[in-house]
Amino acid sequence: MKNTIRLFITVFIMVNSLEALAQKYQVYSPNQEIKIAINVSAKTGFSVQLHESQVLHVPEIGMHLTNKSLPGPKPQIKSATKIEINETITPVVAEKRSRLTDHCNELTLAFKGDFNLVFRAYNDGVAYRWILNKKGEIVVKNEQASFAFGDQDSIYFPEEESFLTHSERLYPLLAIKDIAEKQMACMPVLVKKPDGVRIAITEADLLDYPGMYLKGSAGDQPILTSLFPPYPAAEEKTSDRTVKVSDAEDFIAKTSGSRSFPWRVMIITDEDGKLVESDMVFRLGSPNKLKETDWIKPGKVAWDWWNALNIYGVDFASGINTATYRYYIDFASEYEIPYIILDEGWSDTEDLFSIHPDIDLPELFSYAENKNVGIILWVVWSTLDEQLDEAMDKFQAWGVKGIKVDFMQRDDQKMVNYYEKIARVAAEHKLLVDFHGSYKPTGLRRMYPNVLTREGVRGLEHSKWSEDITPEHDLILPFTRMLAGPMDF
Repeated sequence: MKNTIRLFITVFIMVNSLEALAQKYQVYSPNQEIKIAINVSAKTGFSVQLHESQVLHVPEIGMHLTNKSLPGPKPQIKSATKIEINETITPVVAEKRSRLTDHCNELTLAFKGDFNLVFRAYNDGVAYRWILNKKGEIVVKNEQASFAFGDQDSIYFPEEESFLTHSERLYPLLAIKDIAEKQMACMPVLVKKPDGVRIAITEADLLDYPGMYLKGSAGDQPILTSLFPPYPAAEEKTSDRTVKVSDAEDFIAKTSGSRSFPWRVMIITDEDGKLVESDMVFRLGSPNKLKETDWIKPGKVAWDWWNALNIYGVDFASGINTATYRYYIDFASEYEIPYIILDEGWSDTEDLFSIHPDIDLPELFSYAENKNVGIILWVVWSTLDEQLDEAMDKFQAWGVKGIKVDFMQRDDQKMVNYYEKIARVAAEHKLLVDFHGSYKPTGLRRMYPNVLTREGVRGLEHSKWSEDITPEHDLILPFTRMLAGPMDF
């Protein structure tokens, strides 16, 4: 009996010693309505309050490198610095607003070991990110983020079957406690609490790093945890447009040891309308890199694929041919539609210079220019990648105004880097970009404003072959997928 009592006292003292060692910090939103309370200890995490009531608990966050975990079992903080950020962002292409107010309070915790943990409290939510200041290259084995909820909380959960995905999901409303460990979802997800609070979880400034997914947990408490596609060790081309990861590394990223990592974003409100109003993902994107932007002009597009080129009442056979596209150009010109698109079929899917024999491209580009209509070309991502320099030079010489890049279907680190490369090279050739077959937006369009939109949504095209596109589905999208950014619906 004495031994039992002694053991209990020892454990009790150890637990309370760990609590005593915990370092606590807090930061409020500018309007004081949102509070982040951070607990730095053997398991570093934080909680979020809205109107002085806790709405979210994040029990553990961390990064796991090859030989080290951050913050580690005994984290030591060198400094804690708070600043207020209050800036105006003027996007090249107007977002929900033509001028955005970037107003938040930021807390930076500088740890011994050359890394920082940064928190931002906005009036419409919170965000955090890791910053490393290490020499050379590092390997990220994994990143830990867990989000704990109440038993009555539910979630719009766009469930995925694998990391090979167009992110074209439905948004069933599920009880978080019922989501199994093997179930995973792409982001954004939207949590509904019984008291009317809404929490959307997504990410921003995703560069040189894989996209984050959320999966269920095996325990009794409703917890969602982070999940990342591993780095591709080998790839296999299974069709003219699909490249699968056939073998994976045991890490998620190999990257510079001195860099900022993606923002983990939580948009929080008790008014549904404020979700739609939030432009938090854009605010957290990297600043514009382009000096000249006058050539970036968004606008409507006359879309050939949508009606299968099936125009009628004409004196020629409709299809993939010069006469049909002249008709599209005339239509666009008459109704002041600035662009037409040549979707799949204008070239061989595996060779951008093998043009359909019934299309006279030089004639079409000349005709379109005289009618003040721009032409956008659809391309398979892997074909574009293989012929990138030659293709971009040729597109610019032809007078192409933009490209619709399709069938990426992945967001591992290698593919995320492809998006940035295409955005940069396209900008160098003054080409607009629409990423189709893509993952959700993460703010790249702020960095490269020539990236106008992307898909990553179960859009209207599905009405051709399914019954999924319902009014309910459409009405959910502004509160889920569209929180991340514009969508090619």
